[in-house]
Amino acid sequence: MRGRLSSLVKIAVSLGLMGLLIRAVGWQETWHALRQARLLPLAGAAGLYMLTLLVRAVRWRILLGAQGISASTRRLAYLYFVGSFFNMVLPSGVGGDVVKVYELSRSGAGTLPHVEARVTSSVIADRASGLVVLFIMGVAVMPWASDRLSPAVIWGLALLTAGSLAGLAVLLNRRWRVWVEERVPGLSWLVRRRGLRALYASLDAYSRPVLGRAALASLVFNGLIILVNVALGLAFRLEVPLRYYVVFVPIISFLLVLPVSINGLGVREGGYVALFGQVGVPRESALAMSLAFYAITLLAGLIGGLLYTMNNLFSLGRSKAVQQADVEVSQ
Repeated sequence: MRGRLSSLVKIAVSLGLMGLLIRAVGWQETWHALRQARLLPLAGAAGLYMLTLLVRAVRWRILLGAQGISASTRRLAYLYFVGSFFNMVLPSGVGGDVVKVYELSRSGAGTLPHVEARVTSSVIADRASGLVVLFIMGVAVMPWASDRLSPAVIWGLALLTAGSLAGLAVLLNRRWRVWVEERVPGLSWLVRRRGLRALYASLDAYSRPVLGRAALASLVFNGLIILVNVALGLAFRLEVPLRYYVVFVPIISFLLVLPVSINGLGVREGGYVALFGQVGVPRESALAMSLAFYAITLLAGLIGGLLYTMNNLFSLGRSKAVQQADVEVSQ
């Protein structure tokens, strides 16, 4: 009941935000901006986004290796596409991550103790490493972009970066974790629960070399995500300097993590309009750019759904063939 209510609230938030944005910007103006998009940069943005899933698969493989789990980059890339599909069809916003954990846990990795906690830990670390590196990139460029940004954007990104680094430091240091656990009411009880204890302990597996390789993969991934947005800007003929993309993309990525809407719909669009509007981008162009990005994620989800269906049909056919062969042998 609680999950259904949460989903209904998220649907209402997404629809409400989109309704307010379209009313403020104008649906005719937005539709006109979408129709003026250039196809070649759009195709380039879509291609770059598909490449980001491959890079994320490489990063996930690094983190899984630290947990003693071996998986091919091909398998993990497949799970990323499948996760995109379930993010698209499930209202929770984390449905894709749940499916990735389930699918990988029930494979060969299932023989390890606490495998679900290990895989879940790697998924969380995968997301966290990407955001932290992205925040650092944004702050590094801030001195060259602050002239046209509001104080809220400057301080917001600075606080997100400082908070994420502090949180990461606490999680990855056992002594600091214990110190915090002993002083936060209820946290010790929460950690003692069976699943959380295993998840908590799995954090010690991430050594500095592992985190360094994951950070390098995150640097490549984030660079590609920024280029996706640059390509979308070119598609809508926007003349926005690169440094502003490097500042805006981290904030938008953080907004997408907030569990308040369906797959970020509405929140992402509001972020594009508010942020890119500070550097002179018309509201209808910023909204169209955001909707184009959303369409690309839907395309990845459709590919994932097709791959998932084909894989299950193949597995079902192979299972029936094995059963038929067993029957023939018994006869």
